Amino acid sequence: MVDFSMSYGRFFNVRAGEDPSDLDLIIVYENENESELKPTDILPIELGFEEEDQKLLAERLKFFADLKKSKLATVISQKSPIRSLGFEVSMHIMDRETFYHSTLFGVKSDLALGDDVDRRLLDYKPQPFKHQNMIQKDFLGRDYSFPANEEKLAHSVKENEVIAQIPAYAIRDGWFVPGMYHNLVSPRFEFEPLTSPKVSSAVIMYWAMMHDLQDFYRKGNPNASVLKSHIRYPIFSSILRNNYE
Repeated sequence: MVDFSMSYGRFFNVRAGEDPSDLDLIIVYENENESELKPTDILPIELGFEEEDQKLLAERLKFFADLKKSKLATVISQKSPIRSLGFEVSMHIMDRETFYHSTLFGVKSDLALGDDVDRRLLDYKPQPFKHQNMIQKDFLGRDYSFPANEEKLAHSVKENEVIAQIPAYAIRDGWFVPGMYHNLVSPRFEFEPLTSPKVSSAVIMYWAMMHDLQDFYRKGNPNASVLKSHIRYPIFSSILRNNYE
């Protein structure tokens, strides 16, 4: 399954202009076996990716397999340019169990318990974040700060690689706070189910859960909205807001 955003919808450019966005992908692999991931499939030259990046990803995937086996990482992120088209692609690769738990089943379980939680994903990244505090929002658009708590790797494939504690999701005083990668699948901007009906079904169930939460929160506050929980909410166009609110 591949999900993609353009920061995050067609209303915003990914090429040229001032501060252009990259293209974000979540790639979910189903066999739970990192050794079977093929860089040539993930970064096909036919789409404009470069052989140099394929080789780098191959090395990083081998290293990620060891990190995952040692429970030191659950996600691997990779940024690669498509120079002929003038933009970069940010890929976030995880197995199906990690995707399921962080977007659906873990969320449902924690919401049922009702306690405050701060769930993280351990993301093997090619470089540190520019900003060490990640801001996520609840259904009223209120900001919550999550420190990256990055750990630099003593031995890694390339210099400056880190493992960051990415917010998977949180619950604060009864309010659900979607995580960083939730913003790529909610609320329904871009979704491309390539080969996996199971993962596609999980995404559809996630959307239903989010809108059930919206209905629940609106009983106490009519201003609650799934859209407001998106980190790009302040720059959304009025047309987009009207479509989803």
